[in-house]
Amino acid sequence: MGEFLRIEKARQATLKHNSPYFSEAAGGEGEYGAHSYTFCLPCEYAAENLFPGIRQSCVEYFADKKIKWHHGRDGNPSNHLCDSQVSCVNFLFPLANQPAALGELLRPVFPAIRSMLPIEGGKYLTFEWIGEKNYLDERVPRSGERTRGANCTSADAIVMFEESDGKRHIVLVEWKYTESYGGTPLKIAKSGTDRSAIYRPLFDCEDCPIDRDLLPSFDALFYYYWVINIGALNPAGQHGEVGCMRVIQAPIQTVEEVYRLVWTAVANRRPIEAMYQGRLRLLCPHRLGRNRAGQLRVLCYQYGGQSQSGLESVGSPANWRCIVLEKLSRVKLMEDAWRTAPNHSRPASCVAEADIDAEDHPGCDPQVGH
Repeated sequence: MGEFLRIEKARQATLKHNSPYFSEAAGGEGEYGAHSYTFCLPCEYAAENLFPGIRQSCVEYFADKKIKWHHGRDGNPSNHLCDSQVSCVNFLFPLANQPAALGELLRPVFPAIRSMLPIEGGKYLTFEWIGEKNYLDERVPRSGERTRGANCTSADAIVMFEESDGKRHIVLVEWKYTESYGGTPLKIAKSGTDRSAIYRPLFDCEDCPIDRDLLPSFDALFYYYWVINIGALNPAGQHGEVGCMRVIQAPIQTVEEVYRLVWTAVANRRPIEAMYQGRLRLLCPHRLGRNRAGQLRVLCYQYGGQSQSGLESVGSPANWRCIVLEKLSRVKLMEDAWRTAPNHSRPASCVAEADIDAEDHPGCDPQVGH
């Protein structure tokens, strides 16, 4: 089990006992597969895995659109508290009828947004999108209907917006929480389907949206690049579905990826460049872990970029920053010199329980969740 997944399982197990969003009856262990776990809800309370404000409407929406819940039962979502589909829905579904808020969420990535557009049933986003037609010629069950969320290529969520020049674009969202694929090849599905036969024609076509020069081979798609690139081969935009001009993949890093990059930066005393609170910052992460409330935090020394409160000269103790890890985006490792300052006294209030500290000298890389 990866470190990030282990931490999240423990945090979620504690959360269901302390949060007002769960009933007392939901606090027991839940059966998942052949075993019971503290980080799962009892199956009869699986609906409580959804935020109360969207619980009923979301279950009804999935039923109406015949969207399958991953590992769900009786029309309810998964009872696993680290389920990625549930995480995606809890975050995005509240914005389905809030176009202004949805636009603000996307604008840092797509600054030319003029307005969000309804995409299905009057809502401004939808889930498990498979396209209006079977463009990939994937296997269809005997019923003759494909199932959104199961046994065919789908985007976890999609939204559509119009730019100031009037062009419409669909954004495909791929959502990950604690899982990772490592080096496991995904060319052959568990069902025995050879995925390369499905995607090869799109990969070879002239208007393929993937930069093929960045891949060592076509087969590389089915290793580390699977999640990043397969969604980009969705041909819905090329066929003008729901009036869009083209499909865009949002370059959004997962929390797991950000955690790994920050961990690497701390372990190797390397600065990072990142967006935080709408500002580009140059940071030297010193300590990564959780505060007393169990929330991910990273203690950084900021030596460049922008800051709401302003920056003192490099070396000033005033430049220490306590950063909310989940709010970091566009994180990349830098080759700049490592910076620090005296008065390294904020760890106790910023990071109470450290996963890694730059003052230590670890000899291995982080192991992050499956």
